[in-house]
Amino acid sequence: MTEACCDTIVSEELDKPLKTKSKTGFTLLIDPLDGSRTVDCNAPCGSIFSIESNGAIVAAGYALYGHSTILVLSYTGCTAMFKLENETFVELSNRVSIPLGGRVYSINEAHSNSWFDEKPRKYLKYVKFNGHVARNDGCFVADCHRILMNGGLFAHPSNDRSPEGKIRLAYEARPMAFVFENAHGAATADCG
Repeated sequence: MTEACCDTIVSEELDKPLKTKSKTGFTLLIDPLDGSRTVDCNAPCGSIFSIESNGAIVAAGYALYGHSTILVLSYTGCTAMFKLENETFVELSNRVSIPLGGRVYSINEAHSNSWFDEKPRKYLKYVKFNGHVARNDGCFVADCHRILMNGGLFAHPSNDRSPEGKIRLAYEARPMAFVFENAHGAATADCG
């Protein structure tokens, strides 16, 4: 099915882009297994994808593999959610919207002493003082899905170990930002 709708498939797992016989003008970018370091302990993991035309995302989403398999698909102005039941994806909602006032933050605090910017440390102090709750699964998809469902904030500030930031722009940041923005949330590259 992918070959019928995308000219090119790009993944960090491929040495070079995979060209198909299609002539639609669409490119599929995919992170096939986000959270791979958590697989051995049976923690949630996922896949992230985006479909682009001329460098602009026209659709994006992710699959979350855990207690159940959830598929989130987002396109301009809409984010929909499906659950896998008996080999069929059943629609749970066609208008997913991030709740306001979420009190969850997902930040790996273990690296806070090596963050390059003071702004995330100040924010962390603020949310702790105001009774927010930390949740971090170590899987970008799982952490972002929690924010999508309950509201809150996900951040991964750059640090000594990841000076450019750990979240990859093409395969993770841009697709998830697209999902969040179409679910009435916000995304930024500034952790301040």
